[in-house]
Amino acid sequence: MKTLTLTLIGGLAALVAHGQQQMFSDEFDGTTLDPRWILINPNTPSSVVDVNDGTLHLHASPEDGGSDYFMPTNFDGPRILQAACGNWRLEVAFTAVMSSNFQGAGILVLDHDTSTAMEGDRWLERRFNDQCGGPATHGFWLLDTLLCGLEQDDDTMIIQLEKIDSLVTARVRVDQNPVWISAIDTIASNVQYVGLCALRYDYDGNATTSTDAYFDYFRFLDMDTLSIQSSDTGTICVGAPVTLWVDSISGGTYSWSSPVGVLPDTGPQASIPAVSVADSGWYHVTVSSLNCSFLTDSFLVSIEPCMGLSAWESLDESILQPNPTSDFLTVALPGASGLIERPVFVDQMGKVFHLQPNAQPGPADRSSTLQYDVNVLPTGMYSVRFIDAERSYVARLIKL
Repeated sequence: MKTLTLTLIGGLAALVAHGQQQMFSDEFDGTTLDPRWILINPNTPSSVVDVNDGTLHLHASPEDGGSDYFMPTNFDGPRILQAACGNWRLEVAFTAVMSSNFQGAGILVLDHDTSTAMEGDRWLERRFNDQCGGPATHGFWLLDTLLCGLEQDDDTMIIQLEKIDSLVTARVRVDQNPVWISAIDTIASNVQYVGLCALRYDYDGNATTSTDAYFDYFRFLDMDTLSIQSSDTGTICVGAPVTLWVDSISGGTYSWSSPVGVLPDTGPQASIPAVSVADSGWYHVTVSSLNCSFLTDSFLVSIEPCMGLSAWESLDESILQPNPTSDFLTVALPGASGLIERPVFVDQMGKVFHLQPNAQPGPADRSSTLQYDVNVLPTGMYSVRFIDAERSYVARLIKL
């Protein structure tokens, strides 16, 4: 889940982004599997999925029909899966000591839902077989490439899988060796799930040797993130067009809502041709990618009446003294060219208050001060607006 907060108030814009996406990393701390994982273990009489002291243990047994991930035998190997969205880079560290053919452990990547399984889901896998030539030994299946002699029995393997749109890059190295071996492939459709598995089948007649894979962590090093931008970072006036947008997510579908209802936009950009005061308030966008959602919550947009002007220049609130105030207010008039109109007070709903000053300055006094009795104003926040011959100004007042 991704949470965004955008506040546009009186010429001041602030962006706060926080939260998390639906995909998650796991250090496998504690003694139970994080419930966000989808656990699939068809051969439950013999195979085991266990978490203990920072390690995930996948135990794939050849008993009770075996725990394979291959046709024409079965897809009964124990595995854990989580929904995958957009672009990401994943790293996994694990050990798996193997001594018989048809043992394996590694990363699964599914471009389909979890109700089916395919041998092509096995993208990065440590395996033990005789395909490297000579006696059966350890090898590493890196996409469509079989690596031989890369590691010893008890080595910890570090594997990475990076997805950028339809391009997939896989990397592997031994824990004590900084050199990566990599391969590149493409995926025809969007990845829906990613996870870990172990497998064992007794093609060799050895029904006593199981596959035991120990995973130290499952980490997303990079993921798609959302950041929001606005076409107007100053004061937004009634009648002005406003456009909000977030970064594009691969395969994403966007749903925007505003204080007055659902917006028709279905892409990463939402536009309002001419805003009104009613458009002030909280906006939300949900970005869905296949079976995943990125929830944005929330950003606040404040629309100002602006009295027909397209922009206001923000003034230091020290021109209003005291501020906050409950009764009297002194206003230091800005602008050497003189005021065209007396200051007006505008509440957060856009209601304009015309107050008479306690004393009227003369023509030579236009850069002087005015005093107001503000007892008549309801409690709340106000924009105090000034207009002179060159520009328009606004300052904030808190009425107690």
